[in-house]
Amino acid sequence: MHYYQFNVADYRKDTVHLTPIEHYVYRTLIDWYYLDETPIPLETDSVLRRIRLGFDNEENLLNVLTDFFKKESDGWHHVRIDKEIVAYHANAVKNKANGMLGGRPKKTQSVTIGLPDETQVKGNQEPLTNNHKPPKYIPPIPTELLSALMVIRKAKRLGAITEIAYNGMRKQADAAGLSVEQALTIAVERGWGSFNASWEWQDKPNKQNKRDQDLNWFLGNQPAIEKDITHG
Repeated sequence: MHYYQFNVADYRKDTVHLTPIEHYVYRTLIDWYYLDETPIPLETDSVLRRIRLGFDNEENLLNVLTDFFKKESDGWHHVRIDKEIVAYHANAVKNKANGMLGGRPKKTQSVTIGLPDETQVKGNQEPLTNNHKPPKYIPPIPTELLSALMVIRKAKRLGAITEIAYNGMRKQADAAGLSVEQALTIAVERGWGSFNASWEWQDKPNKQNKRDQDLNWFLGNQPAIEKDITHG
């Protein structure tokens, strides 16, 4: 056998008393037993050489053999593994016989007369499991505005807009006397990932606007200034 099931919980329960070297011995003997499908030889010297241990580990080997194996005339037997090997070969013979007959026997199809019962109707329905994810919420705002807002939110690591988050933005927009679209447009213009009525969202002239106004005043009054300079 090139494959076997390994139950970690059962192994830990049965081998809690083993030392680290005895764990190595037992696991190596198990692999050997499954792979060769033969009992462990009675001669300890050959066994130690097979599992690459020195003769000073003979006591560890005997501890494992007496704890988990049964000594018989042809070697040390592992009762559970012997049963699994027998079952493995019996299943292989069965599969070979089915293969010679053209594979597994086909299931017979029953004919239902009349209306199908409730079990049959529901049987075709896909079961709902924990793997099913709820549909992604899309806020009811223009696509361009949503895309621009999501770019800002992604940069700020704010995540997607859930229905709860959108309802909060809508309440803040109502408090500011704005529609949701107006509030979120203001948020995008200012690089915000959301909107809050308590923030300074009203339009105010910034320093650049003030400089532009000063420049326009200067250009508009430049002739008068030059006149004063000429006749001064």
